[in-house]
Amino acid sequence: MAEKQSSQKLAIMRTALANQRTYLAYTRTGFAVVALATKYKSLIVILVGMLLITLGVYQYYTIAVDLENNLHRLPN
Repeated sequence: MAEKQSSQKLAIMRTALANQRTYLAYTRTGFAVVALATKYKSLIVILVGMLLITLGVYQYYTIAVDLENNLHRLPN
């Protein structure tokens, strides 16, 4: 029989899954921008795509670590 989970634990799980989706969206968009920029040989656009990928990775790991350490922050 399935064990009942608390509302807070379910909210943390939803947040972790949303964090993963956001990370994947940043990464996918960054790679698409880099690929498009490579086709047109635009260094600035390649850097923007790489910045998107880097920001996505940073945001993902920051939120993941906060969730693991029970440091829940509400946005202002």
